[in-house]
Amino acid sequence: MRPNPRTADYPEGSPVRLAQEEFNNTYCLLLFLLEDTFNGSPSQMRRRRGDVRLEVPGPGSDEDAER
Repeated sequence: MRPNPRTADYPEGSPVRLAQEEFNNTYCLLLFLLEDTFNGSPSQMRRRRGDVRLEVPGPGSDEDAER
């Protein structure tokens, strides 16, 4: 993985960029849910925990070869 990869480094619609965008959206949701939880509304985290599953491809995966 290159240091500090940016979404703009990859062509729109490429598998790597799509994975980055999905990760970014999921990570933002996770941060929102954590903030909400620590500010007194943990029920959101319980209801949405399935939405924040992060899958990161390991070395040697197809996506890794495209980088």
